[in-house]
Amino acid sequence: MALVEAIPARPGALPDMSVVEIAIIVALLRRGPAPADALAPMLSDWFAQPVRSPDLAPSVGRMTGRGWLARRGDRLEPTPAAYAPTQLLYAGFIRLLGRDGDAPGDDGQLSLLGEIGEGRDV
Repeated sequence: MALVEAIPARPGALPDMSVVEIAIIVALLRRGPAPADALAPMLSDWFAQPVRSPDLAPSVGRMTGRGWLARRGDRLEPTPAAYAPTQLLYAGFIRLLGRDGDAPGDDGQLSLLGEIGEGRDV
């Protein structure tokens, strides 16, 4: 089954999942079921700023309500329902970020990561 076919939605619809929610799912898929506070160091590294367990609570609540996360005691675990939307958006981000410099006429001035790297507020 193709990835897009695995997402039950109208054609062209994208899953409503935040970047933080994607990061939580990816972190759990990489390290295995874990409490939210165990994810904070990994997410802090990825986002280059401190992330605390309470910062994750709203996203964890939304994903639990949507059936994307299950609680097993104090541990969080992605459910199979989270796989297809996460894969679709993750692949989209890879394509989006991989094409950071190929806009017509872009001489590197439009690079968001370059702006951030130079310390400019964007």
